[in-house]
Parts: sequence; structure tokens; C-alpha cells
Amino acid sequence: MSKANLRTVNVPLVAETQGQRLVVEPWAEEYELQVGVHYVLEITGPIGGQPEIGRDDNLTTIHAWLGSTFCLLDQMQNVVLNSDLVVPATPPEMSVNSFLKAVSGQKTIPQEKENPNA
Repeated sequence: MSKANLRTVNVPLVAETQGQRLVVEPWAEEYELQVGVHYVLEITGPIGGQPEIGRDDNLTTIHAWLGSTFCLLDQMQNVVLNSDLVVPATPPEMSVNSFLKAVSGQKTIPQEKENPNA
């Protein structure tokens, strides 16, 4: 895919208390954020996609989109985590988040509709 068809989304992160964690999906990469350090999660992928961000107590989970990669940088621009593995395709009309929930048993995969003309 050409760079002209890609965009980068920057997600700023900072831990205000000890024990805050970041999980980047679908890679299942986990990182404990250091208190007071400012981070930027750069997600690069096809135009039209966007990350899904969930926050719960001390956990931030970010789901990238189809065809994307990521890089987590600290405030000194040091690479903390990264992956060049591209997010694989999911079933039609399913986000990475909904697909992972489906395969983990948290949600059922929608059944194909029967073709009334068959």
C-alpha cells in the first residue's frame, strides 16, 4: 500500500497513578506506563480506519484497525513498543475489537443471512 493511502493517528497517554497499563490489540502487547511520563501511541494504517479506545480503572486498551501497525514513544521519542506486523483482515463489517470479543467468547459472531433467492 502506498504511503498516500495511509494516515497516522496519535493517541497521547500519561499515567497519573502507579500501575496503569496499556494494551495494544490485536497484538496483545502490554506495557506498564510510568507515572508522569508522557507517551504517544502512533498507529499508522489505511485511510478510513480509526482506533477504538477503552479505559477501565488502571487499564487502557487500544484496538488498531485493519492494515495498521503501531509504535509507542515516550516523551524523549524513544521507542518503547512497536510492531510492523499488519493487523489482519476480519470478517466483513466487524472491527478488530468486535472480532476479538467474538473469538474469545464474549460475543457471538453474526450468522450469515440466508439468501432468499437460493
